[in-house]
Amino acid sequence: MAGDKKTLHPAFTINNIKTLIPILLDIKQDEYSSWVFLFELHLQAHRLLFLIDGSTPPPDVDAPTVLQPDALCRQWMFSTMTKDLMLTVLKSGKTAQEIWDHLKKLFQDNKGNRAATLERQFVNLKFVDCTSIDDYCDKIKSLSDRLRDLDFPMNDKRLVIQLVNGLPEEYNKVASFIQQAMPTFDAARSQLRTEEIRRSQQTCTSSPTALAATASTTDRGTQRSQRSGSAKRSGSRSSSSTADPPLLPTPPHPYQLYRAPNPAYSNHWTPQWATPPCPYPTAPPETAWQQPFSHSSYRGRGRSGQSRGRPSNIGRGQAYVTPSTEYLHPSDIAEAYSSMSLHSPDDAFYMDTGATSHLTADSGTLNTVFNTSNVRSILVGNGNSIPVIASGTKFIDIPSRTLKLKDTLVAPDIIKNLVSVRKFTTDNHVSVEFDPSGFSVKDLRSRKILLRCNSSGELYPITPSVVPPSTSILPHPISLLTCSYDVWHSRLGHPGKAILDNLRANSSILCNKNQSTKLCHSCQVSKHIRLPFSDSNSVTFVPFDIIHSDLWTSPLHVETGFNYYLILLDDFTNYLWIFPFKLKSQVYTKFLEFRSFVETQFEREIKSFVFT
Repeated sequence: MAGDKKTLHPAFTINNIKTLIPILLDIKQDEYSSWVFLFELHLQAHRLLFLIDGSTPPPDVDAPTVLQPDALCRQWMFSTMTKDLMLTVLKSGKTAQEIWDHLKKLFQDNKGNRAATLERQFVNLKFVDCTSIDDYCDKIKSLSDRLRDLDFPMNDKRLVIQLVNGLPEEYNKVASFIQQAMPTFDAARSQLRTEEIRRSQQTCTSSPTALAATASTTDRGTQRSQRSGSAKRSGSRSSSSTADPPLLPTPPHPYQLYRAPNPAYSNHWTPQWATPPCPYPTAPPETAWQQPFSHSSYRGRGRSGQSRGRPSNIGRGQAYVTPSTEYLHPSDIAEAYSSMSLHSPDDAFYMDTGATSHLTADSGTLNTVFNTSNVRSILVGNGNSIPVIASGTKFIDIPSRTLKLKDTLVAPDIIKNLVSVRKFTTDNHVSVEFDPSGFSVKDLRSRKILLRCNSSGELYPITPSVVPPSTSILPHPISLLTCSYDVWHSRLGHPGKAILDNLRANSSILCNKNQSTKLCHSCQVSKHIRLPFSDSNSVTFVPFDIIHSDLWTSPLHVETGFNYYLILLDDFTNYLWIFPFKLKSQVYTKFLEFRSFVETQFEREIKSFVFT
């Protein structure tokens, strides 16, 4: 810098210091140490560290020229701090070192009291005060960094000890292991994060659920004897064995199910109670009241006398109630009765894009059933799991082929039979297209419609449907899509005539018109090739010695009117300026403005101007 005053220091080429030092220094934040590290690293990269530490400047920097880097360093400081802090230190010193020392006093004054306060926060920090393991470790690390800035450093063992001391009782096992091994802080943090993930997974999978259901007796004589016995046990409450049973459940039997209001109407009053309104079970298994699974309690129906997966009393009155350990109140009774519905059991399968496996509550809906399954339980939408008792395969026969629902899981507690769309399309090599009226199953290769299922409800059930003849006899699924050569040329990325003729011969595309004789403008523009520039023998040592320029005319019409572009390139820095114009006559005026800009902002003169 001393030999040639016109030579620019590399530090002056930095346009935005915030990209190199992204931290905004604030007196209310605890980022002073990080800001100091980045600022010193930046100064060291440009050999300007002597501006703040008082060291000897490099030999090529003399006393008169050191004022410019010093002013630049102060500008960097002011640009990377808040406005309030800048106003505080703006007039505190005339050099960068004086401002640097002032900032150090602001952030590190009264070390003893500040260190005592931070030490107290460090010791009293507990995991219960944080949101997660990462938040807890970040706060410990932040407090240790602030103490280190105040000349009270903490070693890694001290951080690990404090990390373990603040853990709750749930982490006693992993805390004991960390105390014995005494790993680094990062290793201990990783172990705690792994333990947190494991505990969260256990919490998601350890919420058992079951459907609360009451089953009626299958024998009318047994039912009659139970009513008679109930009347005899009532004692003074009932005067005869034919007295009406109570309409509301009474303690201590909150799950007792009652049939018709009067035995005289038992032959006519047999409602079909359907499933409870909740689509998934929510009661724990130890409190749920359900009929145990037994093959003897199932009656056969369907192929080869296969047993259906439902009890034999499915045709009789059946109610689903929610178990509770407390007595019911009158308001609960009204809500329970309003939630009951009178619908027959639903054996249809419904398409589900969120299911990972096919599910059914009744093994009788399957063609082949296995009493074992590799999957023991499934996770439903509310985060609970329900058991799986069997698996099998269901066949869907259609005229052209047979579709299979492989590895269908039998879960008696599921409410709707579900078809995993992902597994269905993968196993059968088909695609499924949904529309407001239903969905269509198409062959993956020929795109031929194999099955059409219409639905008017909120779900998409698989219903028997005949494929319309108009769509089943089409030899090619795209026979109705015919376009001209020009349209296919534009859609397929502007291929040549030989490629289009080959596609047309293979029936990959259908054209109703021959190729037109007009030229494609996009193809002509893309094939234009500019001649290469000749090798340049010029050598430059400082910016703006040689400026290369080129006036370019746009080959396409521009709606904004800017059809001309002036390109200016500095030979030394390879920095490029582009100026759009509407008229060529504006080029000379813009060049004069550019020359004034260079002389004002960079204090340089353009020595040579080359027009190519």
